[in-house]
Amino acid sequence: MKALIIGSGIAAVEAALKIRTLQPEAEITLYTREKVLPYRRPALTRMISEKLSDIQFYLHDKQFYDEKNIHILTDCAVVSIDREKKHVMLDDGSLAQYDKLLIATGGKGFMPPIQGIDLPQVVALREWDDLSEISSMLNENIRQVVVIGGGLLGLEIADNLTKKNSDVTVIEACPCMLPKQLDKDGADILVAAMNRNPRVKTLYGVFVSHIEGHNKVEGVLTQKGEHIPCDMVIISAGMSSNFELAHSAGLDVNRAIEADAGMRTSDPDIFAAGDCAAINGKRFGMWNPAREQGAVAGANMCGKDMAFKPKIYGARLVAFGTKLFSVGDIGLGEGPYKQVCRTDEVNLVYRKIFFKDDKACGGILIGDIAAAQRMQNAVEKGFDIKQCEEAEIIC
Repeated sequence: MKALIIGSGIAAVEAALKIRTLQPEAEITLYTREKVLPYRRPALTRMISEKLSDIQFYLHDKQFYDEKNIHILTDCAVVSIDREKKHVMLDDGSLAQYDKLLIATGGKGFMPPIQGIDLPQVVALREWDDLSEISSMLNENIRQVVVIGGGLLGLEIADNLTKKNSDVTVIEACPCMLPKQLDKDGADILVAAMNRNPRVKTLYGVFVSHIEGHNKVEGVLTQKGEHIPCDMVIISAGMSSNFELAHSAGLDVNRAIEADAGMRTSDPDIFAAGDCAAINGKRFGMWNPAREQGAVAGANMCGKDMAFKPKIYGARLVAFGTKLFSVGDIGLGEGPYKQVCRTDEVNLVYRKIFFKDDKACGGILIGDIAAAQRMQNAVEKGFDIKQCEEAEIIC
């Protein structure tokens, strides 16, 4: 079998490894338009402020792929797919045949349609080139930065910018902090932790009117008329799936490439996984689901019949001298809910677990997240209060 994979994220690599395990003689080629080997994308924010070793950054070294007989072609973009002839065209005009094809092209940062978004100092952090661009600008003595978007990624970016001695203003349209991950009391604890850093300022419930400047960024103007001076703007306003290649090939696409639980697209010989794909209509946009989807895609490209079974995925944040873990339903659905909470406002430690129908359905940890895995397990298995006490989640 000739298996072609487009993309170099965790979904692409997991698919390649699964194919190699199931079909030792398969010809596996992975094409990526990026100039570096596959890497841990969540590490990009951390690398704003610190240098990571190759072992910390890259998924595997070149020798690993050579030993697995997985051919990785970097700086090599696929520009079109011919489904009838079963080949792809590369950016140099050459063609590559396939028996099975996986599209794992990931996503890009959503760039809101506001004036000034095209200025050269406006960037989104999704890829290695983005990090290189940000690092280059910071080395040019940029010291005032606005981050548009106060989600988990935006806060991680802001924290690492302050470690590079930048003053950062985070602007978020939602009226409160991390509404999908925190309740009000938890948000207050996190805000208190952030307020200990004099270099960061957060504005919630605020919309951006436009980015000011002619040839370079000079500031941001909010819809309330507030002018925020800055030299750089980093957009962290969500993700858009890279589905254009699939769309031009005539595959079913909505906001992402449509795939079933086996990662099969509307073409039985083409699969999709990771941030570019919507599985039965749902996008996940997270590391662990992408990894699981890649393994499923690889197995089914080899003729197996595996299905992606979504789990309850927890969210984590390490920033501003604190840690956060949030999982499941934190009281956002139809109640009634029961809650068990412990708060230490002096040390900014917060623990809350939510129960619905007397079963654990969600939880929040801030400051001390040692119980994160136990909380995840309790939510997945629907522990009652007594079981949570025995697991030392409630104390």
